[in-house]
Order: sequence, then C-alpha cells, then structure tokens
Amino acid sequence: MVSKADLQPPAAAGVTNRPTPRTAFTIPVRTSAGTAYLVGRVTRTIRTSVGLVRPVTPLGNETWLPIVKYKGRFGTALVVTPSGQREAKVDLAQLSLRWTAARVDVDLSQLRLSVLRGDRVLARFKVAAGGPGTPTPSGRFFVTDRVTFPTGSPYGEFALGLSVDQAQPTPGWTGGDQVAIHGTSNPETIGTYASLGCVRVSAEALKLLFSAMPLGAPVTIHA
Repeated sequence: MVSKADLQPPAAAGVTNRPTPRTAFTIPVRTSAGTAYLVGRVTRTIRTSVGLVRPVTPLGNETWLPIVKYKGRFGTALVVTPSGQREAKVDLAQLSLRWTAARVDVDLSQLRLSVLRGDRVLARFKVAAGGPGTPTPSGRFFVTDRVTFPTGSPYGEFALGLSVDQAQPTPGWTGGDQVAIHGTSNPETIGTYASLGCVRVSAEALKLLFSAMPLGAPVTIHA
C-alpha cells in the first residue's frame, strides 16, 4: 500500500457539529432480506469524540463508516484514528446512509477467504497471510479504500485497504503500514504464511472482490 505519511490529508474546512438540515430523519429501508450492514458516507468534515473525520481518506477514497449500533438519529460508528480503529458516537443525520450485504471472512488457521452476500457464500479462496514475525491482525475491520495498480504491480491490479495497521512492521519497509487484501506477483505463496501482514489472494479472488466489496463493508479476520 502507499504510505500514508507520503500523502497530505484534505483541509479541515467546513468542520461542523450541526446536523444537516432535514425535515425528518429516517434510516433507509432495507431492500433485501438476510444479513445486511448499515454504513454511512461522510459528506463533509465532522467532529466526533475521537477526533475529526474527513470526507476523503489519506489514499483519496470517499470515507465510509460502518454503523455498529443506532437508536433514532444517533449511532456508534467505527472510525480510523492515528491510534487505530475506534468507536465514536455520530449524528446519523450528518451521513449519507445505505445498507450493504457484502462482507469478507478470513480464517487464518485455514488460510481461507470467504466472500459473502447476506447469508450466502459467493466463493471461497485460499490465501497467503502474515508470517510469524509479521502476523496478520485479527479482529473486526472494514474496507476503507479501493486502490487500483498498474499492470505488473507486485500487489496485483487491485487492493482493498482495511481499517487496521500492521502492529509489527518489518524494519526498513517503506511500503506503508496499512493492512490490505491484495493480489500477488508470486502466486506460489498462496496457501502459506508468507506476507508482511497483508492477505494475498489469487487473480480470480481479486476479480470477485473488485465487483463485490464496496467501501465500508465489514471484514472479519480470525484464527
């Protein structure tokens, strides 16, 4: 991934704590049955209990936040901060809300990634994960960035940036510390613990992830 230290964040203009003017606030109606997740796009810089949240990520993507719980127009969102992913109280009227049924589950013990839509498994793939000195973090995360790469990139043609950083970066590594799910120029490593903390997938898996996984969608990584 591109190092966040090499990028300048957008200006914090228009910071507001006031809700967007609306005649009435409602949660969007779910249009499909089965498991779904509420996510919200930050359309202008807002202030939360864990700091400012800007409408654009350091990698230039729209900022989407998973809403983990809500009551009326107020809820709790997952927010990326300099000290890691944290929960923050948010006024949902300040966000553009939608539902997503897409999610990814990564089983590190089986080196297996599952792509799901609602309660249905679309496909399962073998992956490469972090080695003993650079383990892949476990937890409940979300997609913060969708990044494309030129042909011939060692990361494949596409990556999903996640809301977690590598806690044990390799000394001298200059590729940034954000954990991602990405392709690989070394497909023989698939099915092994060989990465620096990211999850490497095949070109076939990458194609499905590109079409199926939007910003804000949940990603669970577990042993």
